[in-house]
Amino acid sequence: MIKLESHRLIIRDQINSDLKAMHNWISDPEIMQFLDWRTNSIEETSLKLREAIEEINSLNRSKYFFAVELKDSFQIVGEVGFTVLTRNDFGGIAESGYFFMRQFWGQGLASEALNTVHEYAFIELGIHKIIASCDSENRASEKVMIKCGMVKEGEFKKHHFRSGKWCDRLKYALLKEEWINSIH
Repeated sequence: MIKLESHRLIIRDQINSDLKAMHNWISDPEIMQFLDWRTNSIEETSLKLREAIEEINSLNRSKYFFAVELKDSFQIVGEVGFTVLTRNDFGGIAESGYFFMRQFWGQGLASEALNTVHEYAFIELGIHKIIASCDSENRASEKVMIKCGMVKEGEFKKHHFRSGKWCDRLKYALLKEEWINSIH
């Protein structure tokens, strides 16, 4: 089981008892407003959680999505992680993402958690590039990526369908060497 720590957070593999907390953000229309999917029932959320837990013991694990807890209270506040898209002897590319419950927005928790999992991906897994994207209207998510040192690589016009319309998507990335330079 992977367990990471930052200044205020414990970031760990998900467990069965995370179901209710996970359902709180994955079914919240405001949290999920910029995505074209969300779960509507606890059963649907349970399937998502089961997929995450099954991945933990996979020999070829590619999905690393973690529960995020506050260190002082052990309250689950969201989820952060990445999917390894490609991997070879010279590194790999991963795509990161995050969800946080509304009452914890604007406190820097998402960027703290994302920085922590980026470090894990670069150091422990040898990933050489991490990408992330968001709907162009999701300025809060874009700010998280920028705060984590990610650089805008593109804006894709009418790239995904959400809420009955085509929406633009922003793509950001961080190279391992850029990350290393930012911490020294």
